[in-house]
Amino acid sequence: MSKSKFMVGDMVKCVSEGDGGPTNGFGWKKDLVFEVKKITEDYASTSYIYWEGHLKAGVFEDYLILNGKEIRNMSRKKKGDEALRKVVAEIWGESLIINEHNIEKFMLESNTIEGESRINPGDIEAVESALPNNIMMIEDILEIHSILGEYLKEDWVGRFREVNIRVGDNTDFPEAKKVPPLMEAYMFNFDKMDSWEAHNRFEKIHPFRDLNGRMGRIIWLMKALKEGYRFGIPFLQMYYYQTLERYKI
Repeated sequence: MSKSKFMVGDMVKCVSEGDGGPTNGFGWKKDLVFEVKKITEDYASTSYIYWEGHLKAGVFEDYLILNGKEIRNMSRKKKGDEALRKVVAEIWGESLIINEHNIEKFMLESNTIEGESRINPGDIEAVESALPNNIMMIEDILEIHSILGEYLKEDWVGRFREVNIRVGDNTDFPEAKKVPPLMEAYMFNFDKMDSWEAHNRFEKIHPFRDLNGRMGRIIWLMKALKEGYRFGIPFLQMYYYQTLERYKI
């Protein structure tokens, strides 16, 4: 018998489709979000999770993760860095320690790359919203961008750009009308990408009017932590090593 990593009342999300196993063919859909109403731990030594209206038909907990908004709400309610670390540890293991100091150091470097040697409002919360592994849908990217840019008080924050853009002399970015389908394709392949590819492909699309670099580095961080990155090497140095490895220079 196993002890479930979830509790009654948690908001969880399905990461794949299923046929319901022993539940007479009842199925569930990928990205289904529901509140846990009941947990049993006596089927094949794996916890089985149930929700309202389906207390006789549930999902193996291995098919579930905490819904990203659960962790985002924890941050917004200011329950503290220790509470966030505990949730992260439960999902990724106690060996991974994510704390506000490391996140602040990462975002300070990220902002310095953009010419701003400071932490902006929303920086820490935006990173916390992406961790652990909470970017799974386009809506997640839009929400994180809205947190990151909330202090700008602009109506385009949290929305894909509707204008063509340039960065310095570089105008080699997709037309605005191509951004939504390109981001659909990006998210379709997101799980298959490593941190280097996820960052590069995002930056080539440049889906927002601003903050694309910072968003891309948050995406990179989420992926890199799963690959073993532990904040010991600055982003630019780590990215340089990744590029050398990718092209075997």
